Amino acid sequence: MYKALLVDDEPRILQGLLELIPWENFGIEIAGQAANGRVALDLLEQTKAQILITDIKMPEMDGLALIREAKSRFAFLKCVILSGFDDFALVKEAARIGIENYLLKPVEPDELSHTLLEMTAKIDQEVHRQIQLRGDSVILRNNILNRWLTGQIGEADFRQRAELLQLAIDEKAYVVCLIHPLFAEAESPSNRNLLLYAAENLCTELLAVCCRAIVVCDSMDQIAVIVQDDLAALEPDVIHPYLQQCVDSIRQYLKSDVFVTVGSRIADCGRVSESYAQAQQLMEYRLIMPPATIVDIRDREERTDSDMGRSIPYNRLAQLIIDREKEQATAFIADTFETICRTMTVSPLQVQNIAIELLYHMLTVMSRLKLESASLFDSQDHLAVQLIRRKSVDELSGWLQMLAVKTIDCIEAQESRESPLIKRVTDYIDEHYANNISLKTIAVSFNVNPAYLGQLFIKEKGDTFSNYLNAARIKRAAELLTTTEWDLSAIAEATGYVNQSYFSYLFKKTKGVYPTKFRLEHRTLN
Repeated sequence: MYKALLVDDEPRILQGLLELIPWENFGIEIAGQAANGRVALDLLEQTKAQILITDIKMPEMDGLALIREAKSRFAFLKCVILSGFDDFALVKEAARIGIENYLLKPVEPDELSHTLLEMTAKIDQEVHRQIQLRGDSVILRNNILNRWLTGQIGEADFRQRAELLQLAIDEKAYVVCLIHPLFAEAESPSNRNLLLYAAENLCTELLAVCCRAIVVCDSMDQIAVIVQDDLAALEPDVIHPYLQQCVDSIRQYLKSDVFVTVGSRIADCGRVSESYAQAQQLMEYRLIMPPATIVDIRDREERTDSDMGRSIPYNRLAQLIIDREKEQATAFIADTFETICRTMTVSPLQVQNIAIELLYHMLTVMSRLKLESASLFDSQDHLAVQLIRRKSVDELSGWLQMLAVKTIDCIEAQESRESPLIKRVTDYIDEHYANNISLKTIAVSFNVNPAYLGQLFIKEKGDTFSNYLNAARIKRAAELLTTTEWDLSAIAEATGYVNQSYFSYLFKKTKGVYPTKFRLEHRTLN
């Protein structure tokens, strides 16, 4: 129903208009009546009426003055003037300020009915156009923000588009938080979309009153919250309570659990994608930790920052699993817990945190290789529950060793299902990564179409040929950095890179640090 406001200084005219036609048949309800323009303006503010039908001659504020002021406040307001005088000058002025019709008193029912039909049709068209424009605007906004989060747009381009979208991007620091709804397996896709939409709106409303946040759904069906402020205002003790409000409200109103992660604090608008990537990586913890948990990158740094935790090369376990070294992987876990037993100062909580880190690195390998982590676990209990149930260090060590073996079994099972052609290609890459090879040269060597080979490679490995080749080269480069004294140019050449700068760029992109820093850190660790 649309709302109409009737304005006339004669009560009998107002009463006559009410009774003249069946307003509800036109989809219109009378939202209010006023005897002059000033009262009418207040009623327009209160009722948000879309239609104004007003007399032209009234005390305090006449109809023309009312329409001018009302139009300045409500651009889409439809106005009709009633007058007892057929005054051409008034008609001309009324047309200039924008009215739908000029009706002479006494008003004829047919003429008013025809006017109302035309007005409601115009309002329908404008509402539809506004919905479409709003929808297009939301799609554009989400697209730009997702490109910002994933680093697919430069800072200058992003700021230009943000200004067009009226997004305020002017703070000194940023942090990306991800809210991941934990949908029930049986939840239908349509219900998931509704819940996600409702959760996004809930978070937007809650955060609007306590911090400067931009809320958007990402491509993983997660709610990304980009909080911007001074660095001090982005500390865990400041933003965690805001996020906890979102968690509690989603639980209360939507009856759904969520898992929340927080990336690093970034002082540069152009590096927000780093915080997003970290928050995304921390999502692996949802398989280990209970629902409604908030995992902050700061917490993770503190967890691994104890003397015991810092001395464990967790990445070594991940590499052993990737290399399918069952005996060495299980020995690594066993040795880790033997060392823990010899360290009298380690608390039970630290032991549990170390176990969580080991499990996290196994799950990260599964995720990277596109393997289904659920196949690791016989029990349907949450991993946090299974981990806590281990009553001793020996039991915990044995459980993690069993999971490491299962992870390697999953990798080997996947490889056994792999296309023989792709197996030959990956073996060739592993052996000849130092040479100048490409998808085209390998396609010629194996007598296949390059486009077909590229598509098959993505289907089998879940990644492009060039990404796989670079990963193999960077893996070897990391080994050379920690086991030789070669300079960077020699390592770059030995791993297939002619340009040392490009090698350093790719190494930083893959490992998160430049080769020189990687060498220093891992030499110290080892």
